[in-house]
Amino acid sequence: MTYRTHTCGELNTKNNGENVLLAGWINKKRDHGNLLFVDLRDNYGITQCVIDKKNNLFKKIEKIALETVVQFEGQVVKREKNTINKDLNSGEIEIKILDFKILGNTKELPLPVFSDQEYSEEIRLKYRFLDLRRSKIHKNINLRSKVISFIRKEMEKFGFLEYQTPILTSSSPEGARDFLVPSRLNPGKFYALPQAPQQFKQLIMVSGFDKYFQIAPCFRDEDARADRSPGEFYQLDIEMSFIDQNDIFNVVEKLMNNLFKKFSNKKILNEKFPKISFSESMLKYGTDKPDLRNPLIIHDISEIFVREDVTFEIFKKLHKSGSLIKAILTKKTNTKPRSFFDKIDKWAKDQGWNGLAYFSIEEESDNTLVAKGPIGKFFSKDSLKEIIKVALRNNPKIISFGLEKQASFSDISLSASDLLPSLNLSLSAQKAWDPNTFFNEYQNFKVDLNLKVPLYNGGRNYADVRQKRYTAIEKSKLLDSETKKLIREIETVWISLNTYKTQIKAIQASIEASNTALKGVKEEANVGTRTTLDVLDAEQETLQETIELVKVKNKILSTTYELLEKMGSLSPKNLKLKTTTLNHEKEYEEVKKVWLGFDG
Repeated sequence: MTYRTHTCGELNTKNNGENVLLAGWINKKRDHGNLLFVDLRDNYGITQCVIDKKNNLFKKIEKIALETVVQFEGQVVKREKNTINKDLNSGEIEIKILDFKILGNTKELPLPVFSDQEYSEEIRLKYRFLDLRRSKIHKNINLRSKVISFIRKEMEKFGFLEYQTPILTSSSPEGARDFLVPSRLNPGKFYALPQAPQQFKQLIMVSGFDKYFQIAPCFRDEDARADRSPGEFYQLDIEMSFIDQNDIFNVVEKLMNNLFKKFSNKKILNEKFPKISFSESMLKYGTDKPDLRNPLIIHDISEIFVREDVTFEIFKKLHKSGSLIKAILTKKTNTKPRSFFDKIDKWAKDQGWNGLAYFSIEEESDNTLVAKGPIGKFFSKDSLKEIIKVALRNNPKIISFGLEKQASFSDISLSASDLLPSLNLSLSAQKAWDPNTFFNEYQNFKVDLNLKVPLYNGGRNYADVRQKRYTAIEKSKLLDSETKKLIREIETVWISLNTYKTQIKAIQASIEASNTALKGVKEEANVGTRTTLDVLDAEQETLQETIELVKVKNKILSTTYELLEKMGSLSPKNLKLKTTTLNHEKEYEEVKKVWLGFDG
């Protein structure tokens, strides 16, 4: 028996006039009196079927309940333009029903399949087979299948091979409890379901296989957490040989970029993933797995309390004692009531801290910044604002955008001048010899005076002025945008610079402690209570901290140059480089006579 010749998402105008067989579930019915419309659904889409009241089958089809499994025999008919449904793949046609057959009856449903209305989890799980029929869930499951298939193809392109690892294994500590399976052949003993194929994939690597991947099932007997999947789930597991971490970064970056380009219409902001170190992550976000969509960044503002114009003695004393003072910058919270900040302060105390101090920075009518709030009176304009001012004055990009803005407004004046009368005066002189005698010299003089009055050219000049005006406005907006962007960049660089300076102090203190410890280990080794290995370990620790100190110093150097670049101060003159620079004015004076046609 042939159940169908086509699927419900397959038919279009090319099939007009064909007799077809369709099979699926009745999704919706609409009775318009003389016509009955039936939406037939399968895994591939929905097709509208129609039957006339004059047809003997009308009353029988009218009584069929929703979600009944049916087979329709009918003719493909092209819809009128005003009845086309653009939301359906088959929206340009409909099926004129000629015959039907019920393949599976149904009773009244506890939840409608055609609706995306949310029901309680208890009802959805009880009638899971109906829940899975819903369009939203159906699409998600189909998408999952396509995504997994795409991942497999991409990994194969990258040179990976897929290996299946065991499901029944021995218990191993992975951070969660294991699901246990009793062994029939070995009473009293149990298998464990893998929390991750960690040991198996490492076994594959040491066995000489080079690149492994698996869409691996994982089982963890634990409660749901924000960053952990409970129960049963699948993950893409990757392992590579003879690589460093950048190699794995490159594979994952390419895979994720290709994946979202394939299945999402959203713009990818960073095809090259931003990378931050563990220490930077902890300092900025307070966690080693930050959500970079969260705009709340922890800033180290300890250096501010060294300044004489900051008089907040409590924090100044804390800074002198070696404490770090950090702050979180929030936007548009200056209008919040006092109760808002009281709740945050209470939360801080509940966490074991003494509380949180706060103040807001607001702009006065004269464009000056002032600090307001309980501790605002202790602060003045800090050095960061001064750096920002310097940057806006000297940054090459800002200068460029400013000149473009100025030029665009000049273009407006130039175009507007075309609307006014113009008077042009030209004078020419010519000196030559009489061609007949070659002795007599004669001179010719010519004076032209032209008056140009614009009449009508179809509004072209006015349109040109309007266009130039719009361009000037856009240039102004671009300048403002780049200015704000530069300020943000400077703030980020400044914070990083202060962070590295703080790290220097901490590492230096740690090196001093390590040297003291090393001295003690060596003395203990001399009396036989420590081994040579202990001494080597202590030396290695000191060496690693020294290396880290050098790295942070390099970061300070590069960050300083980055700050100078943002400020527009990274020039040969400021860097005192012995190099020749171009003098634009002198160069112009030397070549302008040549432009005019003189040889002198």
